[in-house]
Amino acid sequence: MANLIIDPRDQKFAATARYFIKHVLPEVDAAAKAIKSGDLSMMEIADEGFAS
Repeated sequence: MANLIIDPRDQKFAATARYFIKHVLPEVDAAAKAIKSGDLSMMEIADEGFAS
């Protein structure tokens, strides 16, 4: 991929965007799938199970 961005600030922004797309977005998708799966087993734990 040719680096056509000249301004160093733009280069930093592009690097940040590439990192976000590569590392953060896949985690968001995985978290959304886990939430949508509807696993409510955590709700079966009695309140006393959380006491310290």
